[in-house]
Amino acid sequence: MELSRERDSPATRFHPAHQQRSARPTLTVFLPAASLANGTAVILCPGGGFRWLSFDNEGTILVRWLNSLGVTAFVLKYRVMRTGDAGERDSAELATRSKTIIPLAVADGLRAVSLVRSRAGEWHLAKDRIGILGFSAGGHVAAAVAMHHNDASRPDFVALLYPGTPQELNPPTDAPPMFLAQADDDKSVPPANHAIRFYDAWKKAGLSAEMHIYSRGGHGLGCARRAFPPILGRIAFATGSACKDC
Repeated sequence: MELSRERDSPATRFHPAHQQRSARPTLTVFLPAASLANGTAVILCPGGGFRWLSFDNEGTILVRWLNSLGVTAFVLKYRVMRTGDAGERDSAELATRSKTIIPLAVADGLRAVSLVRSRAGEWHLAKDRIGILGFSAGGHVAAAVAMHHNDASRPDFVALLYPGTPQELNPPTDAPPMFLAQADDDKSVPPANHAIRFYDAWKKAGLSAEMHIYSRGGHGLGCARRAFPPILGRIAFATGSACKDC
């Protein structure tokens, strides 16, 4: 995994074996002003159907807001499947690629949490205030991290926005508190098959969960629409931050 700071050059590099450049995971840290920093970290996992990453709409736009709250933000570019060839138009081939890439993307999410925790002192972070937030396919990654972690890679909270859902939802007893948000008119990942399933699994396991389903918004609303600030306000509350404008 390649680790870089927003204004750092060159980057400190972590090279996974047998990775093409187009599939190399990276983690970029965006630090808040020192006068605002509160020790909380959030790792952002953009969506994109495991084909590409919505880096701005579900990444850097939210970074600026998190930094304004004193939260240190990390944007994870997890590995995605190969595209741009004839196989991209073959549904069977796409299914095979998806089955192969998702475990690698989840591994990148786990590595990101453990990496941030191992270097918490460098960024003046509290080791028990490291969360992960995922959109769409990135929500799938974040949820899997919340369910399949070890002590080093366990996030302290998880937020899922219009998330994709792993086939099996079996949260462990130490799964972190979960925040969920989705639009009722989302045709790509309908709430009944996704957000509601997450909420139900967490509550059946006796775990903390909060869910918001909005009447309109569709899929992929990201951070750019005016309907999003109430959701951000709840995330701010979860991170222990004060959001005066939410």
